[in-house]
Amino acid sequence: APPQDTPTNNETVEEDAPDSNQDPKEDTTKTNESRRKELIDQVIDKFVKQAEEEELEKEMRQEGVKALKIAAYKMAYRKKYYDMANDKIVIFPSVTKLLAGIEIYEEAEKYYYEDGDDYPLKYIAALRGIALVSGGA
Repeated sequence: APPQDTPTNNETVEEDAPDSNQDPKEDTTKTNESRRKELIDQVIDKFVKQAEEEELEKEMRQEGVKALKIAAYKMAYRKKYYDMANDKIVIFPSVTKLLAGIEIYEEAEKYYYEDGDDYPLKYIAALRGIALVSGGA
């Protein structure tokens, strides 16, 4: 079977998973990929809301949020390692760590409106600042 992208019984995601303690048997009809995307959506939505409330003067454009989610789908929670000390598999990189870096914004720019349109610097500054304060560095 191909490697899984989301937590199972002995797996955990990095620190920004809002519901990583959820019973893995709760909904057996969901695929691992759809659970991974839901988790990414939850974390991105949390950061966007916080950025809008604390840093930006208005709501982020939906095109900006959409582009960021597409980039996160391609980058977040794609790798695993075994944590022997805690006897669990850790899935990374977390959305928080991606938002604290620059690569996710470079990827998001590819999906932001048209070729040549830059991902807004004010969005990058707001989201990176919040991610860094949240422990993404």
